[in-house]
Amino acid sequence: SKYPDCPVLKLTDKMHIPNDPSNPFPALGNGVCDGGIFNTKECGWDDGDCLECNALVPKPTKIGDDYCDGGLYITAPACNADGNDCSSFISEFPECEVPEPERIGNGHCDGLPYFSHAC
Repeated sequence: SKYPDCPVLKLTDKMHIPNDPSNPFPALGNGVCDGGIFNTKECGWDDGDCLECNALVPKPTKIGDDYCDGGLYITAPACNADGNDCSSFISEFPECEVPEPERIGNGHCDGLPYFSHAC
């Protein structure tokens, strides 16, 4: 194995395509930064997919942590919508650009820019 210490290779890949035995871990090194357990030194920073995003954001560990972060995490194409954490937010609010997307719909009126037509 290219990454013998990569923990994701010891687990069932959460993005596993069950009917493709030739590619049991399609998320590792697939050209998209998945973050999370893929974005580690042991996994070659998602086999190189997260190198550009890691250089752009202040805390690469926040990529793919199941929390939609704002800023470059969501806007930089290399970051894959924060390791896919923000895909549902982008789908629901495609024109909404806020520093903390998780504040949308949290039950609190956060004012501008959160309280806007786009959001």
